[in-house]
Amino acid sequence: MRAALRVTGGYAPSFIELPLCDTVRSGGISGGILDFYEPKLWEQILVGGLAVLVVMWFWPGIRQAVRESQEAENPDWRSALLAIGAVAAFVALLIFLAAG
Repeated sequence: MRAALRVTGGYAPSFIELPLCDTVRSGGISGGILDFYEPKLWEQILVGGLAVLVVMWFWPGIRQAVRESQEAENPDWRSALLAIGAVAAFVALLIFLAAG
């Protein structure tokens, strides 16, 4: 018989079971419960297929945005890169603070 963790409430369905390994059952949890969950092959294929569908769904908008940015008179890439860099630095700071 396999042990399982019941997750209820929030935005999840009313009942979800996640399998637990022996380490979790014995109380030796080193990380979160999902550290021990190995996705099955069909789950990996499903996630890959969904990723391809999302890219295909957004592709026309991406293509139009690239075309319009090439036709712009004054592309302001410096401010866009500054904003992206600031967000990346903030995320790195949060990760550093959470790890220490």
